[in-house]
Amino acid sequence: MNQEKPKVYTAEFRESSVKLATESDKPVAQTAGDIGVNKNTLHTWISKYSRPVDNIKAVRTDEQLYEGHL
Repeated sequence: MNQEKPKVYTAEFRESSVKLATESDKPVAQTAGDIGVNKNTLHTWISKYSRPVDNIKAVRTDEQLYEGHL
């Protein structure tokens, strides 16, 4: 049996992926496909590094991205 190792993405890749997904007019699933990651992975990154504003929508903060949490 040949098991694949889980992919490890750099903080820079995750940062740019979240930025691309949140600033693009494309659906997150399409953005995920374009960059070659699972759509659920990209959704996780976005929700992890976003915070709710007025309980209406999530907004990514640059502070979270640059503190090395990605």
